[in-house]
Amino acid sequence: MSVIRLSERQRLIIWAGSALLIGAGLLLLGKRRSALSTLSPQEVIADAFWRLEAGKSLSAEEIKNAASFVAQVPDTIPEAYALAVAFLLIYGTDALSAPPMVYIQRLQQLKSDPVVLSYLGRLAYHTNQAEKAESYLREAIRMDSTCGVAYLFLSRIRTDSACVWLKRANRAIYKPAEQVFLRELMERLGC
Repeated sequence: MSVIRLSERQRLIIWAGSALLIGAGLLLLGKRRSALSTLSPQEVIADAFWRLEAGKSLSAEEIKNAASFVAQVPDTIPEAYALAVAFLLIYGTDALSAPPMVYIQRLQQLKSDPVVLSYLGRLAYHTNQAEKAESYLREAIRMDSTCGVAYLFLSRIRTDSACVWLKRANRAIYKPAEQVFLRELMERLGC
């Protein structure tokens, strides 16, 4: 009988050891997944920018955090850089490391990209240059009819025809934060 108990004990020890190893493995896998799901600088900035565009409030700390990522966005990725500059010039001015015109001049050099042109339009609108803003946005759509950002900004400038612009954008391409903004905007406007 003692041989059977020893064998049962061994099985119990092996079973408990296996359970501990599996648990530790799952814990490490969970930590790895959470590390992999960390947002990129562009995603952090996009989330903050589009939430602010939607009229939601962010704490000063959240804005400061998003602005701290701007320096990590290279100007060699035009679309991400345009988003970062727009965020910085509209919402994160405390984090400016150069005069605003330096950023605008670099965007002007990149304006062959319709998304960059769209952000130039948003910045023009921010500085009360509505006609210039609309011109940039219409040009962005002429360059690429799937430029979702241009439609989103046009719907803000042309409030009398916002739903028309948003419906024309049904084939446009949107990043996740832009899609959330689009859905909320269409709901709010009843489009």
